[in-house]
Amino acid sequence: KTGSGKIRCGKTGSGKTRSCGETGDCGEGKSVKAGEIMCVALPGTVLSVDEQKKTAKVSFSGNAVEARTGLVDVKPGDRVLVHAGCVLQKLSGTEAEEIASLLSEMSGSLL
Repeated sequence: KTGSGKIRCGKTGSGKTRSCGETGDCGEGKSVKAGEIMCVALPGTVLSVDEQKKTAKVSFSGNAVEARTGLVDVKPGDRVLVHAGCVLQKLSGTEAEEIASLLSEMSGSLL
């Protein structure tokens, strides 16, 4: 999501921006209906950083994933928000825990 209340499709790099809840093509050939959730950014913890490749290994509940760090300077131990393989921002410990708690609560209600 961008700061303007719009959703930016970042997975394909299309950079398309649309209003939240707008119906249309998300840029991946998938139909998006009004009110559907398009994407979720997840909180994780940086395990290691490769300055040369501009990537970081990020842990999500024990699952390590490589994420691009070109937008944000990070170091091991930083809590970060990751979407579509990119670190979007650093988070405080409190912010990361709040997001993780909300995601856990949402996943429980979907089961």
